[in-house]
Amino acid sequence: PPPALIRCLGVRSPAAKAINGIYEFQGVVDGRPCYHQIGVSSGNHLWFTEEDDEGCVWVVTPKDVPVGGKPETAIAKCHSMAFWPWDATGWTVCTRRTLSFKPAPGMHFQLMLPAPELTVRAFLPSVPAPAGDAAEVRSWAFRGAGELNGRPTYREVGGSNLRLFWMPKMARWLLAVVKPDGGGIESVAARSAPDDGSTWVSIWPWEARTWEVGSRATLGLVDGDTTWQLGDDLVSITLSSPKVVISGNPMEVPQSLIGLYRPQGMTNGRVYYVQQLEDISLENSVGPKCLWFAEERGQWVITDPTGLGVSKTVLARIASRAWWPWEAHVGSSTHPACLGAAPF
Repeated sequence: PPPALIRCLGVRSPAAKAINGIYEFQGVVDGRPCYHQIGVSSGNHLWFTEEDDEGCVWVVTPKDVPVGGKPETAIAKCHSMAFWPWDATGWTVCTRRTLSFKPAPGMHFQLMLPAPELTVRAFLPSVPAPAGDAAEVRSWAFRGAGELNGRPTYREVGGSNLRLFWMPKMARWLLAVVKPDGGGIESVAARSAPDDGSTWVSIWPWEARTWEVGSRATLGLVDGDTTWQLGDDLVSITLSSPKVVISGNPMEVPQSLIGLYRPQGMTNGRVYYVQQLEDISLENSVGPKCLWFAEERGQWVITDPTGLGVSKTVLARIASRAWWPWEAHVGSSTHPACLGAAPF
């Protein structure tokens, strides 16, 4: 799935300040993602065109200007062939007085971090196990630690120096131990298979399915005597989520949909949930319901258990690309400081 939400920052021109804000993915235009501003009255569109008078550009246009083809008018432009808007640099904005474009050096787009925590399950021979822990496959909790190289980065919650981050020159995600003084990489425990940018692996670590695990600690980025084992089941990364409770007016919400839903895995880049058995009335239901995100619809849906992954028939739905179902009813526009927050 595409990055659902991005944010525009750094526009200071009074005539163009309304460009700042959160943008939600809407579709694809000229082979690149198109986003629509949400949560404010502006409703601008961010998209890429090859038909502008000045050549190939990323543009921000008012909500009443059609998307696609040659833009009738634009509020901001960036002459960049970058595939992603957050990689585009050198934006200009339209001034109110002269209706000409002037540089906006602070303007940029950035990814919205969707998850406060990740769960990583892996067998990492080069990472010492805690005393008394003989399990080969271990689980770690990782928490968001800002951005590095334009991508989210995560640190192990237990206080170790284990980090998860993107290395653009290697085109890989690395699970690595960093030096205590912050002086760089001490050793690499695992690395995702290289990605050329054509998949979502280059954006989110949980999209990486194929990993290489080192047999022993490396010397920084130098392999040394390390041998690498390649496989699709060596490292598993998932979003962490609390349980979800669905409730509502019994006169409007079917009793069979109400209850506690537990996170069970991921589909379409988001966590899916299965209704807890104790909360099901067998008189009104054929089994536990599933709450999940249907990418082809751009909706969170509730289906029967056999409908997971197939949204042809749904029992409930809401049009929202929010990362979490509890944000769907507010149009994915919760306060930026809380976006993606979950009560762990």
